[in-house]
Amino acid sequence: MRTSLWMNDLAQALRGYRDQDSLLLCTPGHQQGRYAPPGLADLLNLRCDLTELAGLDDLQHPTGVLGLAQQRAARLWGADHTAFLVNGSTVGLQAMLWGCLRPGDWLLLPRNVHQAVIGALVLGGIRPIWLEPAWDAWGIAHGVTARQVEEALNVHPQIRAVLMVYPTYYGVCAPLAEVAAVAHRWGLPLLVDSAHGAHLAFHAQLPMCAVAAGADGVVQSTHKTAGSLTQSAMLHLRAGYLDPAAVLRVLGMIQSTSPSYLLLASLALVTDYLEIVGEQLWDRALHLACKVRQVLGELPGCAVLTAPLGHDLDLTRITLRVPVNGFALEEFLINEQIHPELSGPDHLVFILTPAHDDRVFTQLVPALRRGLMVLPSLSWRDWPKPPCPVTTDLGGAFFGPQRVVPLQAGVGRVAAQALTLYPPGIPLVLPGEVMTVELVAYVELVRGEARMVGWRGAGLVAVVE
Repeated sequence: MRTSLWMNDLAQALRGYRDQDSLLLCTPGHQQGRYAPPGLADLLNLRCDLTELAGLDDLQHPTGVLGLAQQRAARLWGADHTAFLVNGSTVGLQAMLWGCLRPGDWLLLPRNVHQAVIGALVLGGIRPIWLEPAWDAWGIAHGVTARQVEEALNVHPQIRAVLMVYPTYYGVCAPLAEVAAVAHRWGLPLLVDSAHGAHLAFHAQLPMCAVAAGADGVVQSTHKTAGSLTQSAMLHLRAGYLDPAAVLRVLGMIQSTSPSYLLLASLALVTDYLEIVGEQLWDRALHLACKVRQVLGELPGCAVLTAPLGHDLDLTRITLRVPVNGFALEEFLINEQIHPELSGPDHLVFILTPAHDDRVFTQLVPALRRGLMVLPSLSWRDWPKPPCPVTTDLGGAFFGPQRVVPLQAGVGRVAAQALTLYPPGIPLVLPGEVMTVELVAYVELVRGEARMVGWRGAGLVAVVE
């Protein structure tokens, strides 16, 4: 039966990663258990995969061990309330947005948000007012400034909340404390997608944690950098500019009523582990990252991303610009059993955590040198900017009449669905945006080299009828 064959194939693929000596410079942060709290490995057996039995508490209404674990996490990250998430950061973003906003409300946010935010806007009937982030010469979008937020609020007094991405996929951190001050001066909550920032609270040389910077609602993918199991995350809330009870009510409706206790236990263990040794662990990771950044920046034709003007940078997130096709270089590294977090047309992203050691120098650096020698030089550096929206009703475009057309026939048409390179998961085009000639040309160029989400079959896209 095909299901059994698929299960065997999957088990064999997973076993391959267990048996081979791969260098993983990507999520999850625990790196196959190298950076994980003591006791976590002991949980990973079927005897611990349980339901809400006596003494195990209930995630829908935690008053026992889960409630206490969430209180400890809130205290550690500086929140008033923390909720454990077993449906990833996506469910936290949905709860945060739907708990603060009603259908038809307006949200101020940057254009380079993750597709999970777009989904929350579509399903929640929330109307966006977009801020254009700063773009660099590498075709990477960074953050927005407090001045941009202030100007937008002056022009659009109907805005009911502000959302920021902090840090970005590339580790760039906008001046969040300044943005928080502006939002609060207008009496608005500041909501933050901090999926890649769970570790920022544990070292003074890292950018300030989003909660400490004044955010009112913060979603963190704890598994990405803080060492918990994949799909586990946290939602941190501060009372004052939002109602935590309203957000938690929504969360109770949309999060699984059959939560994995393996995920929940990993969040609890990580909380205690980082409280005790978090600074020590991240001090080691930062020390290694600074040495790696210097060595990689000296490779022929390469450069390492530094903090854009007015922004901060997580030094453990290394973006390397390369003189060859970044997608091809990633494939070359994978064949060398080295796995970057992300590749782009002319760059790679590596994530360093306390799990890493000098193998980065003995494996990654020589492999990069070999790849740079054998791959042809990059012949193009032309990236399309996001197209202008023609409607703020994303749901109307997504759920309304639409037809499926070949990609080239989509030029000049309004997209009905997002088209996204994954990772990083930032849509190239959104529902309600016009597909431009430049966008289609770019998609044609990279679609065979990167994962594309949003296709209706190979090379087919959905457009508004």
